[in-house]
Amino acid sequence: MRCWHCGKAFKAAAGSEEVLCPGCGAKLGTVAAPAVLAPLPSPMDDPAAQPWRPSSELASGVRKPLAGAGGGGNPGVLLVAVVLFAAAGYWSWQSYQKINNWKKTTGEVVSLRYGTRFGRYATVQFTAANGLRYRFEDMSHEAEVGQSVKILYPQENPNEARLDSEGNFFLGPIILATLACGCVCLWRVPIFRGTPGPW
Repeated sequence: MRCWHCGKAFKAAAGSEEVLCPGCGAKLGTVAAPAVLAPLPSPMDDPAAQPWRPSSELASGVRKPLAGAGGGGNPGVLLVAVVLFAAAGYWSWQSYQKINNWKKTTGEVVSLRYGTRFGRYATVQFTAANGLRYRFEDMSHEAEVGQSVKILYPQENPNEARLDSEGNFFLGPIILATLACGCVCLWRVPIFRGTPGPW
C-alpha cells in the first residue's frame, strides 16, 4: 500500500479497521478482507444427475408391506368376525338348552334317503310322552333301517324332534366359529403393495 500524502510504500494487514501511514501518520482508511470464493458445484451433487441404482426392495424382488399395515387391516373383516362369533355363541347356547330341556327317548329308523349334495337322511318313527306316534327326518351318515336311535324332542311340539348327536347340534356353531377365526387371520395379515416377485 502507498501513502497518498508522502508517497511511502508499506504493507497493511487485510481487514484492518483504520490504516495509518508509518511515515507521516496520515489516515488512509480501511483495507478490505479478500473475498472467499465458494467451490463450484459438482454435477454429481444434483440428484437428477445421479446414475440409477436398484434399491434393496427391487433387488430382493419382494415388495415391503405398507407402513402400519400389520394388525390393522380392513375393519369390515373384523366386524364380520365379531358377528360370526356372536352367532356361533348364540347357536351353541340354543343347542345346549335343547339338549338339557328337551325330552329324551328312542325311535326306529324306518327309511333312508340320499340327498343331491352327498347328504344322507334318515326317517325316524317314535312314540312321544302323549302316546302319539311321530315321524321326522334328520341327516345321519351312520343310521341304518331298523336301527334304534336316540332322539330329542320338545314336549310342546314333538314334530321338531332331532337325532341326539353332537353333530346335529354343534356342527353349525363350529363352522361359524371357524369362519370367524379365518376372518381374524385375514384382518391380521399385512397388506402388501402387490404380489411378491420381480417388478
